[in-house]
Parts: sequence; structure tokens; C-alpha cells
Amino acid sequence: MLGKKNMAVESNLFDLFNYKLSCFLNTRNKARRWKDFSYVKWEEDVLDLNVVVNKRKLDLIRWYDNLSDIEERRVAILKSKFTDNDFECIKTVLSRFGYLFKIQKKQSDKDYRLLFFVIQLINMKNNKSIGEKRNELMTSLCQQLLCELFLCYEDFSRFSVDNDRVFFETENIGSVNLVDMINLLFLEKKTDDSCAFGMFYTSLIRFLFVSDNEKHHLNFDDKNEKFIYPDFFIHHLNDETKKSKIFNIIPDMLDLSQSSNEIFISNMLLMSFIFYFLKCERRNILQIKKYLNDDDVFLRFFEAVIKRRLIIGKDHFTDLGLDDYLSKIKLNETHFYNILNEA
Repeated sequence: MLGKKNMAVESNLFDLFNYKLSCFLNTRNKARRWKDFSYVKWEEDVLDLNVVVNKRKLDLIRWYDNLSDIEERRVAILKSKFTDNDFECIKTVLSRFGYLFKIQKKQSDKDYRLLFFVIQLINMKNNKSIGEKRNELMTSLCQQLLCELFLCYEDFSRFSVDNDRVFFETENIGSVNLVDMINLLFLEKKTDDSCAFGMFYTSLIRFLFVSDNEKHHLNFDDKNEKFIYPDFFIHHLNDETKKSKIFNIIPDMLDLSQSSNEIFISNMLLMSFIFYFLKCERRNILQIKKYLNDDDVFLRFFEAVIKRRLIIGKDHFTDLGLDDYLSKIKLNETHFYNILNEA
């Protein structure tokens, strides 16, 4: 059971996530304060989330610099039959988790993708209607999130999700529960600082991966918002009588007069199409082409799929008779893309 302090931290995480999203959509968003957290300016227009301990601010991205006994803790990890590579991987993952709450004034493709994977995880974890498929999708979402957090394949592929637990594949002793490793690292030897880090990271694991029967919805005033949540999207994909409702929203996604909130929802929908419908079966793009029955609309949708740069690219769709469309899609890897514009 979580203690009251842990539950307080966990209850703040969705609020912090919503604040990051608000700042992503609104550059003049009002500053917020939390008892146990503080945003600290790292560089111009970039804020990093810190935990507050005894009125001191500790950076979550560089957490290990705030523990003077980090070497002693590393030795304790090694004595528990973990390797140096295991320790460095966990050290890096926990550091990268801090990037989930980083606020940057300038929108980026990376932020779009991180926001997507967090929204999917915190809602997929409560989707019991898909049975064992849930573990498979949670693992895929987890690994893609870690990939977006700059982990290499050798590292992010060591993590999996099984029935509300995140497992880490060690080099010597098989799979271990990530929470057990966090407890060993931070709570075996307790200090005020290590307890603060330990509570944050265990609460974050629960927030992202452990079912809680809560609806973590954004509550935008958008009729299409319901489709960005995996239970609703997957249900419609799997029901042939309802699939057309998903295809019907594609023209809305491409509307050039969308507000900033609407274009955010449209980008989340676009990534849902990619992740749940096109990633595993590339020929599904032909279903969309047939349904739309409009070359201009299909080309704009196809272009959006490619330019979103999520998992799949042009090569994914070769040999499907779509070469004419592919030749019209010009990529610039350095440009930010959000359906409405490329800059």
C-alpha cells in the first residue's frame, strides 16, 4: 500500500502533466505552484521539474548529482547481483523520466510524441476489455515512450509490462520488478533526498502503468476527443460496423481552420491511426484510401502520416501501388510539423 505521502505525490502527477500540456498549447499560461514540486529555469524558455525537499530544489533529470552517496548506492546494487550495465541503464531511465515534465516554450515533434504516449499509457492501463492484448500494447507503448526519451534499442527493449508491473531484464538474474529496483536504490538506505526521489519514481510508475479505474481525460470541448483514448479508438477499430466513424473524422483532422486545442486533438488522432492501425499492418492504408474516395484528402492524410515521423516512414508503404502519392510527399527532417503547418 502507498503511504499518504506517496498518494499525494501520485495525485499531483496528472495535474503536473496537464500543466505541461497547458504550457504546450498556450505560451502565456499562468505560473503554478505545488507544495512538493517546483519548476526551475534551465535555459531560456526551458523549465525543468524539481522535487522540493526541506526548501531545497532537486533536479529530477540530474537526480544522481543530488545524492552524495550515489557511489555507495551503486555498490549496494552490484552486491544484489546486478551489473554495472544494469545500474547505468536504470540510472539513465530514471533521469529521462524527468523529461516527461520538462516545459519548453517552443513546440516540438518530440513533445507531441511524448504527450501522445503518456495519454495512451495512463488510459490503456485501465482498459480491461482487450484481455491479454493489454500487456502487449502496454509494453509497446512503454518501449516507444523510452525510445522517445532518447534510450537506445538495447536499453528500452529490456523493459516490459505485465499485469500492472514494469519488468526490467537484467544481465544476470532475469526479469525484476522495476519498483523493487527503485526501492533498493533509494529506500534501502533512507535520507530525506533519497526518499523524495524514491516516492516520485514509484508514484510515476503507478501513474503510467498501474490500473487505478480513473478516467484520465483532458476534457477539451471537442467532439472528436473521445477517439484519442485507446479503449474507444480500439473498440471502433475492432467493430466493422463502427470503423467508419473513425474514418469519418479524417477530414476534421485536416481542417486548416482548427484552433490550437483542436489541432492538438487532431495530432493525437493521427498518431492513434499510426500506432494502432498502420504500424502493424501497412495495407490498412488502402482501407482508408478506399473509404475516403478522394485523392486530395487521402494525399493530405497520407502526407500527415509520413510527416508525423512516428515509428513508420515512407519505406513502410512501398509496393502498395502508392508510389505516385509517395513521390509528392517531400520531407524535411529538421522541420516541426503539426498538420496545419511545417516550420
